[in-house]
Amino acid sequence: MLVGSKLDCRGIAAAMDISVFTVRKHRGHILRKLNLQTTAQLTAFALATIRTSAPMRYDLTPREKEIVRFVTHGLTSKEIARRLRISPLTVRKHRENAMRNMGVHTMADLMDAARSASMTDTLLEA
Repeated sequence: MLVGSKLDCRGIAAAMDISVFTVRKHRGHILRKLNLQTTAQLTAFALATIRTSAPMRYDLTPREKEIVRFVTHGLTSKEIARRLRISPLTVRKHRENAMRNMGVHTMADLMDAARSASMTDTLLEA
């Protein structure tokens, strides 16, 4: 579960005392076995298996909440933009605002905070 622990490839490699190449190779195998396409989806999958404590509440706009929900389901900014018919840069700005309001700095932190705040209640349809 090092993927969900907010470590990058170098951090995982250091924690396991293996090479970065080995981490990337195994990540590729795991993605294929789970039928996932991106590291974001893998992180969402890993965090979904971790139990969280009492929900936190954040003051986000409806659009920021919507973007966060999509992110927690492993969608990229481009995929979110296509679904919402907005620019990927607009998606990025909403995500940045949500991250700032939630006090997080990485995508893994954002996903973790959203799950603990029960913001992942429904998978939004295509």
